[in-house]
Amino acid sequence: VTARDVMRVNDVRQDPRAVYRHETRGRAGLFAPMFSDDRLLGVLVVIRDPPFGEHDAQLARTLTAQSVTAIERAERIQSIQDGREGILLALGRALEARDFETHGHTERVVNLALAVGHELGLSDAHLAALRDGAYLHDLGKVQIPDAVLLKPGPLDDQEWKLMRSHSVAGEDLA
Repeated sequence: VTARDVMRVNDVRQDPRAVYRHETRGRAGLFAPMFSDDRLLGVLVVIRDPPFGEHDAQLARTLTAQSVTAIERAERIQSIQDGREGILLALGRALEARDFETHGHTERVVNLALAVGHELGLSDAHLAALRDGAYLHDLGKVQIPDAVLLKPGPLDDQEWKLMRSHSVAGEDLA
């Protein structure tokens, strides 16, 4: 038996390789490590009274292999989501960079939108969509000329109309 293989113990109270807790019910233990390359993700532990045979060990190997696959897939998905959120944040910050008065605006909008979404009891999927939209809420400003966006004084009626159009333009771009 290697450290990577399933370990079967006939009496977890007597075997020094097994961690025994007094509230544990059962005598026999089966310990199946879950490795991803050289990284230990966890250990499947099953305790019962009858001893475990090779058929049980093979079933544990199959279950741990499937568990490792599921954990690795979940980690990849999380990594993709983290990268996607980083890209959206960077895009929001790039939009802010055009207008010096809005520093931190994107993160404030995202946090406020999520707070409102939580109060409304939105599902995780809806909160994720809300967060993405909040990151992109000023996307349409890329189409606003600097002469209007960065104008130091008040905007005239035509400039305000153009400025207000950035939300529709952003939706079209998104």
